[in-house]
Amino acid sequence: MAKANVVGVGIGYRQRGGSRTRDVVLVVMVTQKVPAHLLSADDLIPRELDGVPVDVQAVGEIRANR
Repeated sequence: MAKANVVGVGIGYRQRGGSRTRDVVLVVMVTQKVPAHLLSADDLIPRELDGVPVDVQAVGEIRANR
């Protein structure tokens, strides 16, 4: 997913208020969450893709271990 701030994508569980729910979603991992009004239209992440719910989760920078 070539969008600003996105560092990974996977299948996982929705996070709400710091707790994991039972909802299986497409997880879009970002370095930090940014208010929608600060993003370009091309960088907005939809609430669902092909009928699959999407959850944006802030994970910070991802680095490979040596």
